[in-house]
Amino acid sequence: DIIKALYYPECPYEFSILPVEILGNIYEKFLGKTIEFRNVGRRCFDDSQNSQVSSERTSTRHTIRIHEKPEVKKAGGVYYTPQYIVKHIVENTIGVKIKGKKPEDIKALKVLDPACGSGSFLVEAYQFLMNFHLDYYGNSKNKNKALKNGKIYQVSDNSYKLTIEEKQNILLNNIYGVDIDEQAVEVTKLSLYLKLLENEGKEAQGQLFKFSDMKLLPSLSDNIKCGNSLVGSDYYLEKDLSLFDDEAMRKINVFDWEKEFKEIFAQGGFDCVIGNPPYVFARESKDKGMMSEDKDYYYNHYQVAKYQINLYHLFIEKACSLLSDNGLFSYIIPNNWLTINSNKDLRYFVLNKSNINILNFKYKVFDGADIDTCILSFTKSDSNKKIVLAEAESKDDFKIIKETNIKHFLDENDYIINIEVYKNEAFTTIVKKIENNSETLSTYAEIKAGLQAYEVGKGIPKQTKETKLNRIYHSKEKNDDSYFQYIDGIDVKRYSRTWEKKEYLKYGKNLAAPRKNWDLFSTPRILVRQIPSKPPYCINACYTEKVFLNDRNSMNIIYINPNPLFILAVLNSRAVSFWFEHKFGKLSRGIFPQFKVNELANFPIPNTTLENQEPLAKLAEQMIKLQKELQEAKMESDKKLLQQHIDILDSQIDRAVYKLYGLTEEEIEIVEDK
Repeated sequence: DIIKALYYPECPYEFSILPVEILGNIYEKFLGKTIEFRNVGRRCFDDSQNSQVSSERTSTRHTIRIHEKPEVKKAGGVYYTPQYIVKHIVENTIGVKIKGKKPEDIKALKVLDPACGSGSFLVEAYQFLMNFHLDYYGNSKNKNKALKNGKIYQVSDNSYKLTIEEKQNILLNNIYGVDIDEQAVEVTKLSLYLKLLENEGKEAQGQLFKFSDMKLLPSLSDNIKCGNSLVGSDYYLEKDLSLFDDEAMRKINVFDWEKEFKEIFAQGGFDCVIGNPPYVFARESKDKGMMSEDKDYYYNHYQVAKYQINLYHLFIEKACSLLSDNGLFSYIIPNNWLTINSNKDLRYFVLNKSNINILNFKYKVFDGADIDTCILSFTKSDSNKKIVLAEAESKDDFKIIKETNIKHFLDENDYIINIEVYKNEAFTTIVKKIENNSETLSTYAEIKAGLQAYEVGKGIPKQTKETKLNRIYHSKEKNDDSYFQYIDGIDVKRYSRTWEKKEYLKYGKNLAAPRKNWDLFSTPRILVRQIPSKPPYCINACYTEKVFLNDRNSMNIIYINPNPLFILAVLNSRAVSFWFEHKFGKLSRGIFPQFKVNELANFPIPNTTLENQEPLAKLAEQMIKLQKELQEAKMESDKKLLQQHIDILDSQIDRAVYKLYGLTEEEIEIVEDK
């Protein structure tokens, strides 16, 4: 009766009609949470009618708290991969591998998702392979033999299904997954079992195990395993095991690929590695789930682990090591690796593969997540050194932007792959000409980030969550000589700065990252806002000689060798904005675009004499004066007149910078039209 009550019609819900993919979505949300039981002591008082004295006792009540798992928290939540993305990846990997083959040819095909989560990629891969087998066996040439050998059975006149045995064989032979989360592994197994039994009705009962005595639900323990895909058993080499208790070892959860999939690696490895790996920027803290031992291991075992680690970088490199020769790889990942300077090593790693395909999405793929994404695919091979760049405006509309030899990008500085620039060959020519007629900004100055006021665990004394939340070192008053004017990134404008919040900040070791070099805040310098504006003038740079503090939302250019006002004019020019837009492609992203110190350091400063710098410096000086007057103007007529003068000066500066870069009138027209 209890079991019957769970099913329709006694139960108002009919779960059997739900696709496995929908259930997977539900499971994915469930996987991001964990339940914590807590005992809470409380004081109670007995005050019976027969007693004149109350007695105090302690009782225990149980509370339940549901909270996000640490790995989910640091990733910003759990986001289910849309089904059309999963299908695209499966079709362009497994579909390519099995094209033109027979079922017996792909019996040894090994498909892996090394961060399988609820199993959405493996379920789709399984379905794709079952469809392939059914299409082949259902063909008129193969039908009779398939019926005789128990590969399919007839449902109606022209309708056939794969037998349970055949579906089991496909599952056990072809589908593999690993996840660090024990619950995820069980959910993946359940999802695959549901897919195995999907659409099986009474007509299948007579066909069950006609040709074998296999269990209805075979064990998947050899296929779907629990472990840390990124960390091998060598993690503990030269470590004192007594320092690791059971809980610590369970959390690290090392995984020996060669041992766990011995037969597969004896044959060379997996044929396809697919999935959606975790996007986790790994900082060293318990809250973020990244300890120094983990980082040390990554630095020593992954060539793409340089400076700032993101787990999806490591999953790309790991996938390549798991692939057989000519194996196919495809992940959906963030797209910022294409242009960010600090991801240079990852780009170099990818560009040394073959048959690379990058599909960049111009829209949000994941609901509720501010992540711009792309699908990266490649072949583990030394041949066919081709790269195809494509772009999707919507899920039904994508087009190829450029197809070229991989060497084209390996010859680029920092191997930047900016899809935007290849939409127009003229843009590429102008960007190249600007770079060829310039030196990098770092040749003429030092570029540093602003300070960081708060971070839990940093500073003296160590900051707490309350310290950060209450911003205890900020003040509306200059309390003593340790307090200085403090500006935010939004205060940095073109040729001017503001002080919107009118705040002071206590400077010293109390700050999380105060920056030891006081020159950053006291010497003549240029400030550049980290978040660019929309074209035509993207860069916001101002010059100052005053003492004040700025945070990391603006960058400091100090020790400027040529005239700093010349540098200021160049940075604020239309030509540099055009170069920036098409060099890094940041303005095409849906989320707030940012550029960092190492990218600013590569900004192009024209090769010219001190004599030629002087006119631009004078124009910049006039611009600073006009911008100050505009800020102070009260009358609308005055503001309008000042803005007209500013527009004229902008035009004069732009023309002078175009000339220094050697742009032709035709090229100038392209920049101006853009």
